[in-house]
Amino acid sequence: MIRTLPVLLAVLPLLASCEQERVAPPPPPEICDDGIDNDEDGLVDCDDTESCGGINCQEPGGNEDTAPEPPPIVEVIYDDADCCDFSFSVPDACDVITGTFRIINRSDDDGLIKNISCETPGKGTGAILEFAVGNSQPMEFVANARLPGLSDNTVNVWYDCFTDQSFQVDCRAKAEVNDVESEVTWTVTGTAIKP
Repeated sequence: MIRTLPVLLAVLPLLASCEQERVAPPPPPEICDDGIDNDEDGLVDCDDTESCGGINCQEPGGNEDTAPEPPPIVEVIYDDADCCDFSFSVPDACDVITGTFRIINRSDDDGLIKNISCETPGKGTGAILEFAVGNSQPMEFVANARLPGLSDNTVNVWYDCFTDQSFQVDCRAKAEVNDVESEVTWTVTGTAIKP
């Protein structure tokens, strides 16, 4: 027993130093949907991309929902840049196109251009603006005209020279295919330039 005491006394400090050098346990794993920084690395849930990712952190629906929605089967497309405000001098601006818009039928089925018209600006005044779908003759209004399947139709807006005064009129275009409608309303301003 006396011989082992010096050995035991020599070993005890070594055991104590092993206790002090023991490695801390690893942090708990990050739980990707609890709003807590579980592994204490300063990042929470899906922001901790080292621990979280894959299907747990994808937006609902994943990649399947990222495809754009298809365009509507019928669409009246009006762009302020293409239509229809204008200036005119009298009488040199009669029967001129002041702008265009489009009516598109993306279905195989025929549809209807239900209405294209502008109000008349005063009593006894005829139509100031007329419409020509494609190569048709300009008309004061279009009502229930055939809209062929799979067609992209340019509508020209004509100034018909019925006034020498500046004016502002409200207009509309409406089309329908298989009970789906598209309608646009807009205002046209014509500014008379006096010589």
